[in-house]
Amino acid sequence: MLRPHTRLAGTLPLFCTLLLAACGQVGISGLPDNGSSAVAPTITQQPTGQSVTVGAVANFSVAAAGSTPLAYQWNKNGSAIPGAISPSYSTTAAPEDDGATFAVLVSNTVGSAQSGAAPLHVTPTPTAPAITAQPAAQSITSGQTATFGVVASGTSPLSYQWQKNGVALAGATAASYTTPAASSADNGTLFSVVVSNSVGTVASVSAQLTVTAVAGGGPPRLPASRPIKALTPDRARLLPSRRAAALP
Repeated sequence: MLRPHTRLAGTLPLFCTLLLAACGQVGISGLPDNGSSAVAPTITQQPTGQSVTVGAVANFSVAAAGSTPLAYQWNKNGSAIPGAISPSYSTTAAPEDDGATFAVLVSNTVGSAQSGAAPLHVTPTPTAPAITAQPAAQSITSGQTATFGVVASGTSPLSYQWQKNGVALAGATAASYTTPAASSADNGTLFSVVVSNSVGTVASVSAQLTVTAVAGGGPPRLPASRPIKALTPDRARLLPSRRAAALP
C-alpha cells in the first residue's frame, strides 16, 4: 500500500527543482539565472547619428552584452516609443523630426544600461533647379561691356554655365556674366545660361545683345588745313598795299 507514496517521494525532488528553476531560483541551461553567474548588460556598440531626407528611413541599432534574455526599449527625446523593443529601430523621417535624439535602454534580470543619444538630421527633399528671373536683353554702344544675369531656385549647390550663341563660354560659371568690350560684330549675339544641381538641369531663354556704333561713326574729324606758303621778299612788299586796299 505504500508503493505509490514511495514513487511520489522519488519524483518530488525533481519536480521541486524544475519549479524553482522556472521561478529563477536555480540556474539550469536555457533558463534565467539570477545567481552569482548572471551579468548585467553593457553597451558594446552605441547607436550612431543619422542624416536623411524627408520621407527616407533612418535606422538606429545597438549592440549589448550581458546575461540573456536582454530586453530593449527605444526612446525618442527621452520618451519610450511603443513597440520599439528590439536591438534596432527604424523610422520614416518627417520634417519635424529634424534634431530629434534616439536612445535605447537595455536590461535583464540583473540590471540595465542606457545607450548614448543619437541625433537625427532631416534635410528637405532635393529639388531640381528652376529659373525665377530670366536674362534680359542688353543694348550698348561699341566699346562698352554688357552684363547678363539670372536668378534660380533649387537645392544647393547650383552651378552655372553661360553660353554665347549656344557655345559654352570658358570660365563663365557664375550667376552673372559680363562680356568683353563689344564691337559692331557682336550685334545680335545671343547669351543664355544652363543651371544645374544634383537633381537636374534647366536652360534659360536667350537674351540678345544689341551693339550700336558710336554717334558720328567715330571721333570728330578736324577740317583739312590749307598749306602755308613761304613768305618771300616780293610777297612781303605786297602786304602793306593789300592791307591799304582792304581799308574802307
